[in-house]
Parts: sequence; structure tokens; C-alpha cells
Amino acid sequence: MTDTLPTRSIDLTTEIAAPATAVWAALTQADLLARWFPPICEREGDVIRLSWGPDLMWEEHLVVMDEGRHLRWADNPDAVGTDWHLETKGGHTVLRLVHSGFKAGAEWDDAYEATQTGWRYFLFNLKHYLTRHRGTPRAMAFTRRPTEITRSILWERVVGAVDRVMPRAVVAEARPLRGLWATVPELNDAVLFLEIEGKNLGVYLSTYGLPAEKVRELKRWVDDLSLVAT
Repeated sequence: MTDTLPTRSIDLTTEIAAPATAVWAALTQADLLARWFPPICEREGDVIRLSWGPDLMWEEHLVVMDEGRHLRWADNPDAVGTDWHLETKGGHTVLRLVHSGFKAGAEWDDAYEATQTGWRYFLFNLKHYLTRHRGTPRAMAFTRRPTEITRSILWERVVGAVDRVMPRAVVAEARPLRGLWATVPELNDAVLFLEIEGKNLGVYLSTYGLPAEKVRELKRWVDDLSLVAT
């Protein structure tokens, strides 16, 4: 039987002060994907392997590649996936992301909202990398911690922890009960992302151009910050 349930899509657009060639490369080259998306990226032919570590790995197939204009990722060659549309405007690149295939039923609401939060953050990190740190490798400090705390209480703790521990962070966007992201000028414009996903709190700090010793120090700080989930 054909699935005829209505579907919905995530449709987001951002304008990046970088040429389309640079944006395209950041979407298709494994070493550049690793500077704004998951830190472990490999490409073999038309398959990109992505990972946050051994417990969270997946593949995306490049099923459409109209260079510099349209790219589609999908879990498999026949699946509905994520489309990236690039357009040049006044020397900048207008990048539109359309992630399709979410069912319209209420049971899909959480997955839809969580995915939308993730894409909003990653588009921000892509833009930040290309306009602030292009050409610089990323070093990450991150952790995911399980929690039994209600989402509303955890959100209050997350906001309070950022205000207390890193008061000079510049919040770019806060999506209540879902996550927030901010730049950290004192860490050479690093990007901090705190995400509430299911029964996990993720704390992700993307740094560029910092000494390895400083990044190791920040890993301890990230671990400590994640303790608000306990």
C-alpha cells in the first residue's frame, strides 16, 4: 500500500559572504565538512560518512550534484533527503536548505523540531566558519550526557549555566526547550552549542586557531558544563 499521509519540510535560507565555490566545497569535501558539521567526515565516491564517534555514525549519498547550484543528500539513493540550493547575489551566496519527508502527524513533531533546531545551528556554524575562519581547521570539545530531568528544568539550567560560566558569550539564537548557540569572542570567536535532544544534553564547542593545550583545557570545561543535566 502506498503511504499517502501528508508530509512537511524544513525550509531555511541564509546569505553567506563567500563565493558559491567556497560554499559548495564546504558541502561536498570531507575535510571542509569536518570544520562545521560532524568532526569525523569521510567521502568515498558519492557517499559521505559522518560521525560524532562510534555511537553516532551515518551515511549520506550525493544523489544530485549540479555543481555550484544544487546538491542533494539522502540516506540512500532512492530516499527523500536534504536539498541544498545555491544562488549568487551581489558577490554573496544565498544558500537554501530543504529537508523533506517529515510526516505531518503529531508523533513526528519532536523529530521535526529537533531536526529544525539542528539545521538552524549548523547553517549558523557553516556561515560562521566561512566568514570568520575559512581555511582554518576546527578543533572540538564536546560531550553528550543522558538526563532524566524534565526538559523545562534542564532548559533553565542550560541558560543559567551559560550566563554564569561564559557571561561574555554572544548568543546568536535560543530556541526554548531545544537549544542555544553563541559565539565566544574571548576564545577567538569559537562557537558554543547546547542542545536538548530527547533525554540527552549535548554540549559542543567548535574552536579555530587555538593551541591544542587550550582545547584540552576546554574539554574539561565542556564536561563540567554538561553536569547541569544531572
